[in-house]
Amino acid sequence: MHGAVLELLADRGRQLRAIDPDGRLLTLSCGAALHHARTALAGAGYDVVVDRFPDARDADLLARLRLAEGDATRPPDSEALDVIRRRRTDRRPFAANVAVPERDVSSMQRAAEQEGAWMFQVPASRVPSVAAAADRAAAAEANMADYQSELEWWTHRPLGSGEGVPAETLTAQLPRTEGLHNFTSGRGSLLDPGFGDDRFAEFFIIATATDTPLDWLRAGEATSAVWLTATVAGLVASVMSDVIEIPEARMLLRRLLDRPGWPQLVFRVGVNMQPQPPPESPRRAPDLTLARG
Repeated sequence: MHGAVLELLADRGRQLRAIDPDGRLLTLSCGAALHHARTALAGAGYDVVVDRFPDARDADLLARLRLAEGDATRPPDSEALDVIRRRRTDRRPFAANVAVPERDVSSMQRAAEQEGAWMFQVPASRVPSVAAAADRAAAAEANMADYQSELEWWTHRPLGSGEGVPAETLTAQLPRTEGLHNFTSGRGSLLDPGFGDDRFAEFFIIATATDTPLDWLRAGEATSAVWLTATVAGLVASVMSDVIEIPEARMLLRRLLDRPGWPQLVFRVGVNMQPQPPPESPRRAPDLTLARG
């Protein structure tokens, strides 16, 4: 692998045009994949140099990774691969009486900053503003026929397709202080919501100083870094993207930030009190996402 080069390309055929016309969330998702790849390669003992948007003529070439053999005396980091496998989206309620430890909040904030973004902790008194943004987004998207069509397509993927949001990963809509995206419309949910509620959930806004495609990519890397840090700490999480998809909702979030910047994603984190982890979301087969040059 010494001297090997990997390239990360955006697949515009998978872009959801109604809710993501600029490709913000597509690029952010690719940023998360980029950080996962960096983490896995470093864990396997490789030194990785990343060049983001290396070709100004090709906006779909998001990153180029150059690999070199690392320090031979450094043992592989099996935990890095294990935490990627354990990282799940958990839409169930979190522990009802246990707060997220401050030390873990600080660790997640450092992880975001190391990736060129920052993570703003929404004060408890301002969580209703997150709920208002979610309600604004839900109301707007309910009246968007093209969005509803995309949602139907994405949440009803064929078995074995390796994509979508299957009913096994969803819980019924429950009364909460904030509105989570409702993926259960028109179908049932198969995941027991279990114990707890979201009274002690923490809400964070992943934000960047500017709002360019490079910022979207770095926000995705920050999201992955924060999520893996939370997983190592034994915390559970899910993301809220609909509050970013609708401009009016995003502006509500922007007013919450403690410095000038642009919200890129909302991150919901809590203490796990469930007896079993949620099922894995489907993943596409490697031969559908990787290609030799």
